[in-house]
Amino acid sequence: MDKRWVARVSRVGVGAVLLATACSGGEAAIFDEAAARSEAANAVFPGANWAQATPEELGFDAAKLEEIAAESGPDTECLLVMRHGQVVGEWYYNGRTAEQAAGVMSVTQAYSATLVGIAQDEGFLSLDDKVSKYIPEWVGTPSEDVTIQEILAHDTGRESTNSIGNAELHQKLIGAPDPGALAIGLTQQHAPGEVWSQNLPAIELLNPILKAATGQDPADYAQEKLFAPIGASHTSMKQNGEGITWMHSFLETTCQDAARFGYLYLRQGNWNGSQVLSEDWVEQATQPSQDLNAGWGYMWWLNKPGSLVSITNVLSPDYDEPSNLQLNPDAPEDMYWALGFGGRYIQVDPGSDTVVVRLGGGDEAANMQQVTRMVTEAIVDG
Repeated sequence: MDKRWVARVSRVGVGAVLLATACSGGEAAIFDEAAARSEAANAVFPGANWAQATPEELGFDAAKLEEIAAESGPDTECLLVMRHGQVVGEWYYNGRTAEQAAGVMSVTQAYSATLVGIAQDEGFLSLDDKVSKYIPEWVGTPSEDVTIQEILAHDTGRESTNSIGNAELHQKLIGAPDPGALAIGLTQQHAPGEVWSQNLPAIELLNPILKAATGQDPADYAQEKLFAPIGASHTSMKQNGEGITWMHSFLETTCQDAARFGYLYLRQGNWNGSQVLSEDWVEQATQPSQDLNAGWGYMWWLNKPGSLVSITNVLSPDYDEPSNLQLNPDAPEDMYWALGFGGRYIQVDPGSDTVVVRLGGGDEAANMQQVTRMVTEAIVDG
């Protein structure tokens, strides 16, 4: 993705400002929120299979859904739209099936962050903990005071394969026998909190942190605490040749399972009466996590208006971009995404009580517009 995506973010224009003004509140927004909460109260949860509804039953224009789905790029693997816990549209391409898992690249990061949230809910760790509590090699170094929260917020200041790309470092990370160990040994380039940079090595630090805190490998912890409780039976975190679980990428899932994950967030961490993830975590994870990039929560991309990191200012601690930009000016402010290279998306929209999933490669901007339009154009009632 991800280096090209953030570079593109900086080119959002005047339309972002206009939309931010139009969506700033008022009576209409209050009524919309009340309606959404009422509809959410009637939501259902999937068992082994998702409940199905016709588009018309849940307020969609069926022809518009089909029209948008037909515009899918040649690298699309699957596309799914659900509302109030029921699937209203599901498409598979290039011979793929509903049970066939696919890699989701950086979408993985939202899952990894969620494991941290569950571990915090269980009392194993706190976001305020210094990483050096779990990685003693950092004690007495410039990295001693870096926190877990700063890993999730991408402002650790650590050496990075940042948003403009560091191909050499990324290849070292992918080829390392132990990616977390490689990340531990990198340098502290800036003080924590000064620079936002999509730091892939730092995400791999979540592996040794979670192991130390929970006593389990992250893949096992994910299966027990996240995948099994929501019925995501075709989802798994992947390991390298040395048996080390990847945290920044390589998770495999299906459109239906990915929709379960998005639906867990849409339902504020509740799954059919069981609180898999705390409401507090969902709220924190889907709000800006620092002051440098309003488009970033805890491994979720946000549509909150504010300053956004660009290819220019990621190189230094000089953040003087316009301060009223949005990731996607055509989308609601409270919409958010787990986003992977090539336009892999889990889109959550609390306002319309929808989740849209799109897996497969292609053009990120075009694919984001497609999943967004499933909500902004295809919903005609409520």
